[in-house]
Amino acid sequence: MPPKGKGGGAAAAAEGKGGQAKGGSGSNTALEDKAYLASLQEVFKSTALRPSDCDPKVVQLLDALQEAGRIQEACAYLSKNLEGSTRDRVSNWRRYAFKLLRTFDPEVYNHLHDMRGFKRPPRDKTGERLRVPFTPLRAEAAEFVPGKPWTPATETPEKAEVKTEPQNTAAAPPSEAKADESAPNPPAETAEVKS
Repeated sequence: MPPKGKGGGAAAAAEGKGGQAKGGSGSNTALEDKAYLASLQEVFKSTALRPSDCDPKVVQLLDALQEAGRIQEACAYLSKNLEGSTRDRVSNWRRYAFKLLRTFDPEVYNHLHDMRGFKRPPRDKTGERLRVPFTPLRAEAAEFVPGKPWTPATETPEKAEVKTEPQNTAAAPPSEAKADESAPNPPAETAEVKS
């Protein structure tokens, strides 16, 4: 009995009609109209690579290699590196095919990567990624309480002292100015009508 739920799981997704994997005849619609299909067919015949292993990222990289005039060399590189490999040796053939093509010509890959708009992390002169400096945590930060909206922490006394404005000593003596500041503001008088 098939499992309940949408789609029937990974086994149903991998199978098409008759229990064959999708694209059982070996055709990939993304590759059908490509000029380099004949070269790839030779790779498919001589290695364990299948047309279904060429996902859109692989096809896009193959297109970029063709524009650079290196598609024949790329197919030869794939054949050489996949020679003697079996399907069970590699767990993810799509990723592996992309990795092989990416290492074949890093300049074409980097150009393609930059054209798609991805930003590369900054690197030093040796090519190592620059590390983001560590920012220490604030001990006075507001405590996290699940389900409660976040509010910023109240100011610490040190910060409050720094923000005070200088007092105008000409208007009142210092003792009176401090007394006026510490006293709460009196409420505005309102006329209430009692009934």
